[in-house]
Amino acid sequence: SRLPDSNGGFPQTANMAIVYSRFSEPGNRIKRVLINGKSVDVNAKYTLATNDFLAAGGDGYTMLDRPVVMYGRGLDEVLTDYMVKHNKK
Repeated sequence: SRLPDSNGGFPQTANMAIVYSRFSEPGNRIKRVLINGKSVDVNAKYTLATNDFLAAGGDGYTMLDRPVVMYGRGLDEVLTDYMVKHNKK
């Protein structure tokens, strides 16, 4: 995060919790990460969906500009597919 700046730069997540210390030095603030209430398995692979801005390293999330696997589908395609799939006539 960018604490103590007024814009802390915290990500918006679902099914993920991040425990941090604002008193630690930048780069060492994250103390624990939970996914679905369980500690992250460092040997597991996780799927991340994000927008183009963050994927390009926006808001300082430069670790996202080097994906291990990228499906290359644009946000517009994913949103269109979702809307078609969940369309209730």
